[in-house]
Amino acid sequence: AVPYGLSPEHAWSPGTITLTIPLYVSLIEALVAEYVRATPARTVLIVNGHGGNKGVLEALVHQLQRTHSVATCVVNPGSLAAGELKDGGEFPEVHAGIRETSLTLALASECVRLDLLPSGSLPDSGQREEVQRLVFGRGATWPWSSDDPAISTNGVIGGDPRRATAEHGQALIDAALDACTVVIDRLTPRTRLTYGGFP
Repeated sequence: AVPYGLSPEHAWSPGTITLTIPLYVSLIEALVAEYVRATPARTVLIVNGHGGNKGVLEALVHQLQRTHSVATCVVNPGSLAAGELKDGGEFPEVHAGIRETSLTLALASECVRLDLLPSGSLPDSGQREEVQRLVFGRGATWPWSSDDPAISTNGVIGGDPRRATAEHGQALIDAALDACTVVIDRLTPRTRLTYGGFP
């Protein structure tokens, strides 16, 4: 497990450690190189638990495959589970909403402090359009921050975390694991193509 990644969108929050893109890429590149050197592994499955890493990893898998001649894939369990199991919320899930809170309740319930949430409604329905534009818009990419009041109330960008349950979190984990079997079945070691008998 690599406990650090790209989290500039949360850098405002005390205790957040974020790497730079070159440092993150170098770290993943060095780890893969060491696995290839030190083991007979010729397949690399990167399990990504943070949306902020996703864009860089999508590009990096091509480089890892070319540089190390390994079959490479990045799995984003949250996205796999979301495709298999809906949260029942109407607000897009980005950070600290129903999904992430449910997962944390299933994995480390002692870390969840729902009692610290303010009373009142979460999320603010007026934030939906700005979340769609800044976070999910496909035509333009914007630097966004989880403390921007236009998209977040108290760091929550998603459905009301008070609706989270450990059972829902476990169901998300199970759905992601089930969906992963197809990915793992497709991840096979690369073989060199030959043309006319010549490699």
